[in-house]
Amino acid sequence: MEPQDKTDEINEGIEITAASGKPQRVRTPDFVTRYANGVIIVNTQFDIQLIFGHMTFEPNEKFVVNEHTLLTMSPAHAKSLFELLGSRLMDWEKNFGKIELKKKSASKE
Repeated sequence: MEPQDKTDEINEGIEITAASGKPQRVRTPDFVTRYANGVIIVNTQFDIQLIFGHMTFEPNEKFVVNEHTLLTMSPAHAKSLFELLGSRLMDWEKNFGKIELKKKSASKE
């Protein structure tokens, strides 16, 4: 069965017992949109944590990451997200071109 929209794909394999076969999507009153250009990933035996932040350079040329969101999920859900993001990035590159990443340089200490 093909998912009806892209957000459904992350829930593939999860048995839905609702009569519609698809969960109803409802935004809570505290729903927010955030921009992140940095993420730190922390894992334990039981979960994966994504700590999102906004990287900036301060006037004194100091590099700062303002962390604003912690997202915690099970390893199984994280793997589904990983696969979905990979698929979406492949689609994006087909439409807009290859994404080139800069190689990390050795840190200066």
